[in-house]
Amino acid sequence: TEYLIRTNIGKLIATAVVMVWNFVTRKWLLDDTHTNAMNRLKKQENRLTAEELEAKWENSFSHKLGVWSLEHTPKGWPK
Repeated sequence: TEYLIRTNIGKLIATAVVMVWNFVTRKWLLDDTHTNAMNRLKKQENRLTAEELEAKWENSFSHKLGVWSLEHTPKGWPK
């Protein structure tokens, strides 16, 4: 029974780690939280202008990482 308890606790810990990892990578690297779709959900007076949306997008971590990765691709790899 001790074996079952330890393995189940290990599975729960592993599940929690994967949940956190998936959340962080999705929010930090993949999701663009400054899209026009998110902007349209705001009230008319609180919406960002096109210039503000573009500035937020250019300043986002996911965009900066994408630009960096394109600049640092090995020679011969398609961009």
